[in-house]
Amino acid sequence: MIGRTLSHYRILSPLGQGGMGAVFRAEDTLLGRQVALKFPHRDLVNDPEFRARFLREARATSALDHPNIVVLYDVCEVEGEIFIAMQCVEGRSLRERFASGAVPLAETLAIGRAIADALAHAHSRGVIHRDIKPENILLCDDGRVKVADFGTARMIDEARVTQTGALVGTLGYVPPEVLNGQPADARSDLYSLGVVLHELCSGTLPFRGEPAAMLYQIAHGEPARLPSSADATPELRRLIGSLLERQPDRRPGRAIEVAEALRNTPGTTPSRTHAAVNLSPPDRSLAVLPFQNVTGNSDDDYFCAGIAEDLLTDLLKIPDLRVASRTQLETLRGQPLDSREAGRRLGVATLLEGGVRRAGDRVRVTARLVRADTGYQLWAERYDRSLEDIFEVQADISRQIAAALRLAFDPVGDDVHGRRTRSPRVYDLRLRALADYHRMEEEEMRRAIEQLEAAVHEDPDYALGRADLAECCVQMVCKSWDLDSVWLARAETEARRALELAPALPEAYRALGHIFLHSGKPHQAMRELHRAVELDPRFADALMRLAYAYLFVGDPSRAEIYIRRTIGVNPENVRPQLVLGEILLRQRRMVECREALQHALARGVGRDDRRSIYRDLLLSYAWEGQFEGVRQAVEMATVDLGENDVFVLALRAQAAAFEGRVEEARLLLEATGRASSRENNPFVQRARAHMLIGDRETALEILEQAHEIVDLDALRSDPQLSALRGEARFDRLLAPLAS
Repeated sequence: MIGRTLSHYRILSPLGQGGMGAVFRAEDTLLGRQVALKFPHRDLVNDPEFRARFLREARATSALDHPNIVVLYDVCEVEGEIFIAMQCVEGRSLRERFASGAVPLAETLAIGRAIADALAHAHSRGVIHRDIKPENILLCDDGRVKVADFGTARMIDEARVTQTGALVGTLGYVPPEVLNGQPADARSDLYSLGVVLHELCSGTLPFRGEPAAMLYQIAHGEPARLPSSADATPELRRLIGSLLERQPDRRPGRAIEVAEALRNTPGTTPSRTHAAVNLSPPDRSLAVLPFQNVTGNSDDDYFCAGIAEDLLTDLLKIPDLRVASRTQLETLRGQPLDSREAGRRLGVATLLEGGVRRAGDRVRVTARLVRADTGYQLWAERYDRSLEDIFEVQADISRQIAAALRLAFDPVGDDVHGRRTRSPRVYDLRLRALADYHRMEEEEMRRAIEQLEAAVHEDPDYALGRADLAECCVQMVCKSWDLDSVWLARAETEARRALELAPALPEAYRALGHIFLHSGKPHQAMRELHRAVELDPRFADALMRLAYAYLFVGDPSRAEIYIRRTIGVNPENVRPQLVLGEILLRQRRMVECREALQHALARGVGRDDRRSIYRDLLLSYAWEGQFEGVRQAVEMATVDLGENDVFVLALRAQAAAFEGRVEEARLLLEATGRASSRENNPFVQRARAHMLIGDRETALEILEQAHEIVDLDALRSDPQLSALRGEARFDRLLAPLAS
């Protein structure tokens, strides 16, 4: 294997052999970083059922994003091999640490907390580890603790049991219910954590002996008590005993409770984020309500919205804090609701409320965190500052919220040079621009560009302003408002200038990635977007654009990894669910596709997004020959969007063509031609319908007419349009994909 290149990974050296199979150090030639590649045992690779399950489980695991979990970068199936690419951790395993001697109490508690925090994050996203043991706990050289192999290691062991009839793995950590044939759940992981804590305290397992005797003891016996010599407090002994209960329902119910217990155990080093607020662990969900404009001058509404938006951006960077999305908050706009009703409507336990009063270059910001169910105030503060200090105010509010909810907060890139401006007027211009940007209308976008141009003219070193300006320029092309190439050129100039000023600014790399996507250079886009995500692993917009980039090059499997990570950052944001539906459609996973699309539709999305949902619902049914489903999708679109909507007309034409009603399809296509607009989807839908009725020439003419705005990968992977492959005119349209 050494020296072999698989996909964009060049294998450098072996790292070890274990339950997972072979592990190698490799170079990611696309991003210039070292990774760990893990290959399942060779005797499993040729089993189609195992391959499908392995890839499915690994992709689900890719949604995990936590400081105590080894990051899964990629899941690959290439040249007959399947493997996962993961963060290459420099350090040693907990098993190797045991060989160095006794583990002090403080270290035991720190390791236990890290494992419990990792499990809490995974369990909240429906992922069970199923193989917690010292070999899968990594102690990094920088002092961090990371859990590896979520969901995959035990699956491999189970497959080998099926093949060999022998139990494979480290028996002492397997919960009794799993030995008795029951499926593992979150409480099973907690049992294994209890075994690890027992071993940390005493150096021995709670069950010992030959395999047969150990099997019987785990299933029917009682675990050995911690010896009196063990370095453990009474509280820790009781916790370990509860984790090792034979009956799952007698163990702690959630990993987050175990993490809290370990934080409160004597011997724990106090954390700056551990507040004395009596807030139960499950309540780590929050909505940032619109800040009130105390001044009363409606001209300052944008300023209040901008401060709340910056806070929302900061809070989304906190692992394990579930934050209501901007889309959800829009559903409450203009409705006077008390805290209980707002919390119920948004599905959160806590609310951040605030007000802003501005007078010249001075600003007063009040903020308070309340329980949604009772209105009980958890924290409140008032800040009287100059506008120059507004960033410190925002960071302090985020830290105080994290402390009240007992969460770690480390604002990514907060100290990056070029992220802040000392000019109150420049800050004001940026907030005005962001308010216009979020409206996503052409007139407002042009106004946002003018405001950001004024901002960087006044403060030429304001890198974040330049990155924002670059993103606005790309949107002019992205939304098809102005397809002049000057917009992309201007955007690239601003993004590169931002990076000259601030080489570690994620927003600048995000803008570059977006530029390259719309320039037909997906591989360059990936490099820039990966860099943005490395700098800020919870940068949802960069993660979602990575998913789009992989879709562009025809790799929906990798696209799924990054859209699931996007969902993991903010599960309340509906749009990534819509993109997930499209990705699953490309993989022909129709049932899962429809589930994701219906979920997005039920949660409420904009008109353009609903068009995409109806399109993908129709295709998911059509490609399976379920014409009743096709008719239902068309009926839903017609009722929602109107029978004369150009998109609906195109869908109706396609549905008629799928069912062989050729003349009806032709009439509908004539109507779409008269009503057509400069939008991507109607053109593609019309071309697809023309192909279905055998009219290749008209399909090509339509695609050539819209070549600047169509999704090229959609053309390449579309089964109705694939018959055009080999036609010189069609292949010219796909030429950018070869870049």
